Amino acid sequence: MTQHDTSNVAVRDRELGIGQIFMDTFSIFFRHIHIFVLLGFVPLVILNLLLGSLLIGSMSSLLMAIGSFQLLMVAGIAMPVIILFTANFIAAGFVVHAAYDAKLGKPLRLGHYVAKSFRQIIPLTVSALIIAIFSAASFFFLILIAAALFGIGTALDTSSIAAWIVIFLCLIPSIWIATVLAVIVPSMVIDQVGFGGVWRSDELTLGYRWQILVLLVLLHLCLVVITALLQGVVETMFFIVDPVANALLQGFVSAVSAGVPFVGIALIYIRLRELKDGKTLEQLAEASM
Repeated sequence: MTQHDTSNVAVRDRELGIGQIFMDTFSIFFRHIHIFVLLGFVPLVILNLLLGSLLIGSMSSLLMAIGSFQLLMVAGIAMPVIILFTANFIAAGFVVHAAYDAKLGKPLRLGHYVAKSFRQIIPLTVSALIIAIFSAASFFFLILIAAALFGIGTALDTSSIAAWIVIFLCLIPSIWIATVLAVIVPSMVIDQVGFGGVWRSDELTLGYRWQILVLLVLLHLCLVVITALLQGVVETMFFIVDPVANALLQGFVSAVSAGVPFVGIALIYIRLRELKDGKTLEQLAEASM
């Protein structure tokens, strides 16, 4: 092997390995789909669907009673975002730890994942709330800037170029947060470092954020396809008026579709531990005994 070949191998060994992680994500997910769906189902149903509907309904009634249309409009956008982030962080805590063990070849222990995630419930919930609020605030801030520059009608008209510029600018803060904090959940629930998971994720992702972004985009595109297919099957096979039964079905769809990126995040975390900490899969497995 020439020096050039050796250097190429060394470079590949230092890369994230988007293709390998992408394939491993689906392999592990479908091999243990019943476990991942079960772990993600409960928090997504309770927080995202049932509790979300009750909370939003109660807040809407309160704001309507005091006659604040502006607050009602803001709450109607902000509350679903906050609940969605919180539900997904808690569900991710369960699923990510299971995917971590599955990749390391360890037996899956549902009670263990729930217990370790609940020990980090405050950091997970607070982090989800802060990220949701920051994302919503940046969105509204950029909308206000666009409205001041182009007028509110132009800024919100999706047929105009200005509107698409606004949409792109609104996505930039969320994209930056998504890459920097890509492994915040596994850092919290696996390393058990609490709010230190924020700095741990920042440290691990540094130098690999563009690769992480590409991988996350690919996984979320697959999520959109899977969700659309499942939604079509559910709507074709079931016509349910009862809100609780409908929430359960929608929770199942959410658990299946969200499980794919959750597993991907766990594999990104493992690969970053290999790259940044110099840990092999065997060493990671021994450390998590």
